[in-house]
Amino acid sequence: MTKNNTLEVLGSKNTKYILKQLDLSHPIDWNENDIMDFIIDQQCNPVYGVDLKFINQPYHDGGHVNSKGVNYSLLNQDNGNTGYWFVRKIESNAFIVLNLGKKEPESIFQITSITLNGLKFQPIQEYKELQNLRLITTCL
Repeated sequence: MTKNNTLEVLGSKNTKYILKQLDLSHPIDWNENDIMDFIIDQQCNPVYGVDLKFINQPYHDGGHVNSKGVNYSLLNQDNGNTGYWFVRKIESNAFIVLNLGKKEPESIFQITSITLNGLKFQPIQEYKELQNLRLITTCL
């Protein structure tokens, strides 16, 4: 089903995925590892009221394996749940995937800019808890 430049796909277990059209006009010069190191080193402020800690340790859940690299642990310090996160580049554009816990769906965002103050996002597929996420600020 398509509407308003989005694609809605019905998945298994009554899951609906809403995907937005990609705008590949936001090239990021940083490579994946530099972006991830920046996020880890800056220990970003709470993300939309959720106190997340981006950890440079592989995430092991048995079921969630990223075929192109390692998923890193994402600790929700508010409730103690551990999810995962990773960054990937496609045609010079950077994307971040956030998962807030074992039973939560992934949220996918395009990184549109990186500055010392933080990262700006364009949502591609967002889970309800992160549906308004457009910016992660650093502690600078």
